[in-house]
Amino acid sequence: MDLKNKVAIFGNVEKKLGHIFFYSLSEQLITKEKLEENFAKSGLDMDLFPHTIRPVDAFRRATTECETYGVPYGDCFVNYLIREVACDRDLVLRQVVEEVVDSKKKRLSFTPDVAKLILNRSSEQLIIEYNQLFQPDPLNPEAVLELISRAKLLYNQYLTHYTSRAVRNVVIQVLHGMKPTVIRPSGGVYFVQDQYSDDLDKLVQFIRLLEGQSEAWTIPLVDSEDMRAMITVKFREQVRSSLMQLSETLKKENVSSYEITQSLSRAKETLDAVREYEQALKTSMEDLELECEIIQKQMLVLLEKKVA
Repeated sequence: MDLKNKVAIFGNVEKKLGHIFFYSLSEQLITKEKLEENFAKSGLDMDLFPHTIRPVDAFRRATTECETYGVPYGDCFVNYLIREVACDRDLVLRQVVEEVVDSKKKRLSFTPDVAKLILNRSSEQLIIEYNQLFQPDPLNPEAVLELISRAKLLYNQYLTHYTSRAVRNVVIQVLHGMKPTVIRPSGGVYFVQDQYSDDLDKLVQFIRLLEGQSEAWTIPLVDSEDMRAMITVKFREQVRSSLMQLSETLKKENVSSYEITQSLSRAKETLDAVREYEQALKTSMEDLELECEIIQKQMLVLLEKKVA
């Protein structure tokens, strides 16, 4: 979206449509205590706080990230993969697998049990068992040991720290609740209605409290005919895209009841957003309302057939 000649001003604005909001998040690890502190300082609702970190999730994330590809081995290459082979109430077992491939990635040899990575669920300890019969790569004999060391390090980090993904999910949830309109097709720039200014201020403060290069900015958008036209166009594009996705769900042959229920929820959210924007922009969107209602009715009929 070309923002040239659009009116956006800094400072106090008595009459405005809302704000242009843009942000970026840097990769980071953050402790539960620090994240709780940031929630408290910014005033975000604690209901949005990420779920408690589960050791099994930390274990799987850490071990998966240790997979190594393309280690030179003469004219060939070695891949060290992680495969889960057992999971029950007592433990989770994953194995380090060695795969030798040629330059065209054709497998030449395969060793399924180089080492075992075991999570004891009760003690939350990571246990390592090496295959004593395994002969390491003579050109890189430390490769497996390095992989194991990294797995241990990452597991201990992920046990006590939330990742950037968890932080990003918080931001997305808060933003979703404000019914934003995407201004730039590639994302990252949004319009947020003026009625959500307080929530937006909290989100901006939360992002700015994060470590690294995370940043968030808002620009008040003055209420003018040109601005309303721009937001209306972008909002309509967004709604049309959502309705098209919902229509595709209706066309699926084996759509599940869960998918229908989720789509119904999205259709309701879309309809609520349309009515909000109609009032905020003082623009009729009866055509979009009608389409939303039709899709809702079609999904209800489909859901009734599923549960009948």
